[in-house]
Amino acid sequence: MRTRQTLILITFVGTLLVFGSDVLSWLRDAHWAVKDTEPSSKHATFFGHWLGTSGTTIDIRGDGRADFFDGKSQLRSAHLRIEPHRIIISFPGFQKALTINDPPRLGYDGLWRMRLDGELFVRHSQDIMVGIETNQASCQGLITDESLSNV
Repeated sequence: MRTRQTLILITFVGTLLVFGSDVLSWLRDAHWAVKDTEPSSKHATFFGHWLGTSGTTIDIRGDGRADFFDGKSQLRSAHLRIEPHRIIISFPGFQKALTINDPPRLGYDGLWRMRLDGELFVRHSQDIMVGIETNQASCQGLITDESLSNV
């Protein structure tokens, strides 16, 4: 029994020696994501539920948290950091950095759009459901709210 405990201890120490710098680097990176958790009001245009043309969804909240879903990754209530040219969504052991190609802008049709990592996103509002046609180069908003269809 004592030999087994010794072997576990040696394995643990060896793992720390081999991966220690990576762990310390990860902890340092995770620290910056946590220390600046609440985005400022200048980032308010980023807040909301965004639907991407390739099926990616991002929910950016004002409390410094975000949800991210794509075909390969899924993060819930992850830490959020908005920098001048990128959005970073991180969780222990994972970080997703998205380049801001075009910041959020209100279109002439009343829909908010932004482009991250080359993917076009449209913001979903409470009153308007946004439909996305992925076979076209742009998103097209479709109003499906019954209260607006009678106008």
